[in-house]
Amino acid sequence: MKTMTFTSLVMCACICSCSYPDRYRPLLDLRGPHVRGMELFLSAEAILEQDTLRARAYVILDTGRKEEAEAVAWETMDEAVLSIDQQGIVTGLRPGTGSVRACRDGFCAAGSVEVLRRVDYSKIIITEVFYDAAGSDDEREFIEIYNGNDYPCDISGMGIVDGAASSRDFIFPPGSVMGPKSYAVVARSAEGFAALFGRSPDYGDFSFSLNNNGETVLLKSQDGTIIDAVYIKGGTEGFRPPESWGPAALPAATAGQSVYRVDYGSEPAAASWSSGPPGPGLR
Repeated sequence: MKTMTFTSLVMCACICSCSYPDRYRPLLDLRGPHVRGMELFLSAEAILEQDTLRARAYVILDTGRKEEAEAVAWETMDEAVLSIDQQGIVTGLRPGTGSVRACRDGFCAAGSVEVLRRVDYSKIIITEVFYDAAGSDDEREFIEIYNGNDYPCDISGMGIVDGAASSRDFIFPPGSVMGPKSYAVVARSAEGFAALFGRSPDYGDFSFSLNNNGETVLLKSQDGTIIDAVYIKGGTEGFRPPESWGPAALPAATAGQSVYRVDYGSEPAAASWSSGPPGPGLR
C-alpha cells in the first residue's frame, strides 16, 4: 500500500511539473501585432498639370505603431484628373481635384490632390504703351498687357518696369486674374488716366516715368524672368534692342499717340508694332 502511494506521488509530481507546449496555450498569441487600419500620406496637396508627387501608404498596428505598407494596390478615383502607378507616383493630368486610394488586406486609405493649370506665361504680352501724352504728360501714361491664353490666368506677383536701373517694379497684387483673351491696363496715375479717358484703369499706379526720348518696357514673371519687352526709339542705355528686333528707332509715336502691337503671334520685333491714337483695352 505504501509503495503504491509513493508511486502515485511520483507520477503526480511528474505530471504537475510538465508544461504544456506553447501551441496548446489558449492565452498565448504568437501572431504579433494586428493591423487595425491604414493611412495615406501625400508629399503635396497640389501640383501643376504634368507634375508628379509621391503617395505613401502606412498600416496602423493595434500597438499604435505605423509601418510603411508593402504590396499595396493603388488606384485613382478620378482618371481624367489624376493617374497613379503601382509605385505610388501621382501625375496631374488636367485642372481639378481628384482622389487616390491605397488598399491592402481589406483596409483602404484615400487622399485628395488638387491639379492646377500650368499657365503659358509666354502668351501674356505687352500690347500698348502710351508714353508721351500731348502737352505735359501729367502722369497720364499707361501700359497695356494681353492674356492670349484661352483660360483665366493669375498674374499675381508678375511685374512691369521700365529700363531705368533706379526704377521700382510695379507688382500685380494678390488676386490679380486676367480673363481669357483679355486686356489689363496699368496706369501711371489712376486719376490722370481717368481724366483723359473717362474711366478708371485696371491697375494703378506705377511709380516710374516713361521717357519720351527712348524707353524700354519689361514684363516679368513671378520669379523675375523677363517674358516680354518693347524697345521704343532704341530703348534705354541698359536695355538696347537685340539685333533680331530690326530698326532700332522703331516703334515710335508722336505726342498724344501710343505705340501698340499689331502682331500678337510673332516674336518681339519692331515690325510687330505700329503707332496711332491710344486705345487702352479696346484693340
